[in-house]
Amino acid sequence: MECASEAVCQRRDKEICYLGWILLFLWLVMVIYITKEIWFGAPLSTPTTSINSLNKKPENSAVIEMEIIET
Repeated sequence: MECASEAVCQRRDKEICYLGWILLFLWLVMVIYITKEIWFGAPLSTPTTSINSLNKKPENSAVIEMEIIET
């Protein structure tokens, strides 16, 4: 694509360059935010859950077990 003048081409190239740096910065921030537990470790304020802790029944819970009887 041809430019009307050299100044217009340089201005457009500069805008495209700034947009590229902004997109790169946003992408980098997004990747660091998504992988923050890998880079900075798990946060101390939130409890960690594992599959075993999800399968455990609370000690003071009432659970009704039903048995299916075929006739």
